[in-house]
Amino acid sequence: MATFGRDTEKLLFRHEEGATFLNHGSWGSVPRPVYDERLRLLDEQESAPDRWFRWRVADLWTDNLEAACRFVGAQFQNTAFVRNATTAVNTVLKSLPLKAGDAILVYSWTYGAVRKICDATAQRTGAEVLSVDIKIPIKSRHDIVAQYREMLDTHPNVKIAVLELISSPTATAMPYMELTKLCRERGVLVLLDGAHGPGQVALNLEELGQGGVDFFTGNFHKWVYATRGCAILWVHPKHHKVIRPITTGHYFNHEIWQEDFMTQGTADNTAYYTCRKATEFYEGIGGMEAIVGYNSQLADEAVALLTAAWGTAKFPIPKDMEAPCMRVVRLPDLTQFPVEQDPETVFGDMLPLMKTLADRFRIYAVTLYIHGGPWVRISSQVYNSLDDYRKLADAILTLKQEGASGDK
Repeated sequence: MATFGRDTEKLLFRHEEGATFLNHGSWGSVPRPVYDERLRLLDEQESAPDRWFRWRVADLWTDNLEAACRFVGAQFQNTAFVRNATTAVNTVLKSLPLKAGDAILVYSWTYGAVRKICDATAQRTGAEVLSVDIKIPIKSRHDIVAQYREMLDTHPNVKIAVLELISSPTATAMPYMELTKLCRERGVLVLLDGAHGPGQVALNLEELGQGGVDFFTGNFHKWVYATRGCAILWVHPKHHKVIRPITTGHYFNHEIWQEDFMTQGTADNTAYYTCRKATEFYEGIGGMEAIVGYNSQLADEAVALLTAAWGTAKFPIPKDMEAPCMRVVRLPDLTQFPVEQDPETVFGDMLPLMKTLADRFRIYAVTLYIHGGPWVRISSQVYNSLDDYRKLADAILTLKQEGASGDK
């Protein structure tokens, strides 16, 4: 594709006319060719359910999982489809034989659902959850590594660390390779939550496994354009006998590990079977170099525009820790949308502001408070242009002016 932006949005995506989508990171967006493939699969399924479930599903699983594996450098026999990263984390933690005295290591930015999975696992097994406390500003990735090193050295009971490739609310690219090395040196298992990884970051899961990653999960319905929910769980071969899907089905204890995940009762798995079409679309419009190159430059330009318009600043992390296609920018104070100014409160939703942007301005972005301050997380995607961020800048300035004058 020669150019990205508004023309790409109109031609290839099914977005609501007149709306501004700056939140690709949360839900992804399905291009027309991939959406049409999902509809075709649904028609095929419904036209002959017996043929579909008895014979067709196995071929579709293999074909699409092979495409997913090629995309992230994974071996087919080590990889399975799951609905989303949340399902994958549940699968791993509910399979491991943790017990009282063991510890699960997270950090204060761990994705909310994942933190709750860890808490539930601790409650069920008697293990404890330990958390590395992250503070801002972050001056260097080495500061994060030093904090993890201290935690691991003072808590030898840590059995598994749940690391993140990219922090979702802060759009921070974490030093996961350095942290994995620390864990490996201490005999700690690593579950790498790469929910935002595929499509944003070049991956080779087999190499990560050689470096110490035991389990990896990544969504394909975010940055690879598959339909929701389509994700993978990669498991190092040494753990195949331990990791089992949450739902036990016909293939329980099958000799091929990942086939245990293929059939778990009657279900519509057509989202999985759009994966090949999605990866073909991704490569067809230019691949990672073109897509991430465009998105990263646009994100930088958007940050410059927003901070200049609002007189604020970007999230205080080093440049080399910024996610390729997402950024976080400080919002100006909006008197009608007060936030809890407590730096000890790590995260909180600013849902009233988010809803106002959506309902009144038809702008979709994530507004939240982080460490007591108001921020907005923006995503950049091939259907976005700088004008989209100008609309966000103007909407916030309108609300700021109204709050100052007491109009609303």
